[in-house]
Amino acid sequence: MWGTLPLPDVEGSLREIEHVFDVLKLDGVGLLTSYDGGKLLGHKQFTPVMDELNRRKAAIFVHPTASCCGHPDPMMAGPSIDFPVDTTRVIVSLVYNGTIARCPNLRFLFSHGGGTTLMLTSRLAGGGLTPEEKARIIPNGFIGELRKFYYDIASVAVSVPAMAAVFNALPKDHLLFGSDIPFWKIETIATAMNQFRITPRELRGIQRENALQLLPRWRS
Repeated sequence: MWGTLPLPDVEGSLREIEHVFDVLKLDGVGLLTSYDGGKLLGHKQFTPVMDELNRRKAAIFVHPTASCCGHPDPMMAGPSIDFPVDTTRVIVSLVYNGTIARCPNLRFLFSHGGGTTLMLTSRLAGGGLTPEEKARIIPNGFIGELRKFYYDIASVAVSVPAMAAVFNALPKDHLLFGSDIPFWKIETIATAMNQFRITPRELRGIQRENALQLLPRWRS
């Protein structure tokens, strides 16, 4: 179970972190990609919250919302485009604002295979940074930073091209099953996973074992 923080209220969130972990003994916190009119999680306003979550080595599940710029065609539901793009925005925000470098103990789990991030890696690889900035902010390169995170395969599992990118770029032991209920059915995602050329051990990892790596208390 994830606790919910009352962002953008920083002081309230710090008090709630204490309640979530010390009183309720929950598994981590669930956050949206942005708050307060589009401030992504890497925004400096949220630094005290990220620092405290880092101190507690927290698992953080991040689900997208529409932080800005959403102008979908009237024939297309907004989240179909805005949600995957907003996940990309928040990953870039956390990496390039220095949150990931500053908070190495955070264990992020992003929805939907990381959204559109993998399609844009060549554009997001830090071409505008000086060598000194790259060494400080993305010491492992942008792809190296992406490989630190966990990702669920909700919705992307039904797409062979999308999963090809996920399998090619990300460690299979950092992929977790996600149903995306109520937008998809568990059976649909589970059945889709049987079409890929991965080993039974890798499939079992995505179905269960990788989640236990992220949340080890459930092994017992």
